[in-house]
Amino acid sequence: RLNLRERLNVKPALSPDAQTIYYSSWRYAAVHILVSIPEFQRREQIAEHLGISLAYISVILDFLSKEGLVTLDGGRYRIGKTRIHLGNDSPLISLHHANWRLQALQSLDRELSPSKGEDLHYSAIVSISEEDLPKLKAHLVKAIEQFEAMVKKSKEEQLHCFCLDLFNIV
Repeated sequence: RLNLRERLNVKPALSPDAQTIYYSSWRYAAVHILVSIPEFQRREQIAEHLGISLAYISVILDFLSKEGLVTLDGGRYRIGKTRIHLGNDSPLISLHHANWRLQALQSLDRELSPSKGEDLHYSAIVSISEEDLPKLKAHLVKAIEQFEAMVKKSKEEQLHCFCLDLFNIV
C-alpha cells in the first residue's frame, strides 16, 4: 500500500550497474532533470549553472545518453523517454537520499542564492499515536502522488529538490 513504485506505476529501467553510477552522486539526477529546461540543454549551460567542470558534465551526459535518460538533438540535450524510480528495497536508496539531504543542508548555507527566500525547510520532532501513524503515512503518500501529477503537467523552468522525511527515532 505504501510502495511508491507501484503507486506511481514506474518500472525498473536501469541495470544494477547503471543504477550504481546514476545514484553515486546527486549530479547525475540534477543534470538529467535540468535538461528538461530549455535554457539548460547545452553542456556549457549545464556546467555553468551547476558549477561543475565541462569535462565532468560531458561524462554525465554521455552516461545519461547511453542509458536513454537524455537524447541529443541538434546540439541540445532533452529528457529521454525512460522514467526511473529507485525502490525502497534498493541497496542504493540510502545513498540517494543522503545525496539530496546533503544538498538540502548546503542550500541552508547559501546566503546569495537567488531562491534563498523561496526555499522551504521544515523539521519537526513529534510524538504521535500508533493509531494515527498509518493515517499520516497514507496522507503523505497521497500528497506525493498529487505532487507527481502536478510536476508531470508543469512547464520545465527551474530545478528544485523535494525531500520528505517521516521516520521513527529509535
